[in-house]
Amino acid sequence: MEKHLKVSKMYLETHRDKLLVESDTLQKAKGFFEERGIRTAGGITLTVDERNRFETFCYSDPAHRSWVQKVVEHTARHFDEIILDDFYFTSCKSEVEIRARESGAGPTTAWPCSTKRPAISSWRRRGRSTRTSR
Repeated sequence: MEKHLKVSKMYLETHRDKLLVESDTLQKAKGFFEERGIRTAGGITLTVDERNRFETFCYSDPAHRSWVQKVVEHTARHFDEIILDDFYFTSCKSEVEIRARESGAGPTTAWPCSTKRPAISSWRRRGRSTRTSR
């Protein structure tokens, strides 16, 4: 790699699909790149299960928020810089999420997703399920 390409920084992913990279593994990877003069930063992919239609976190769920906090704190212990992968969105369709989106209340208002009521209401009228399979 170094022969053909000059790399100055490498983002090391610490989380994806609820898999959190262990501290020892992160330290070894950081050391490998730093020995070669390549700076490192942390990368986080906020997915629960990509194989399940890119299942994402439900940020209204306290357990999901707690897990995300754990991931960010873990990553921050190892890196001064962190980048969030482009999976920082939600596809959650729980009743709590739907009510929050319809009312415009809570953390859902900051999400980069549609909060238009007609789409959700028409979903219900057509009898479609609003839950993802698990």
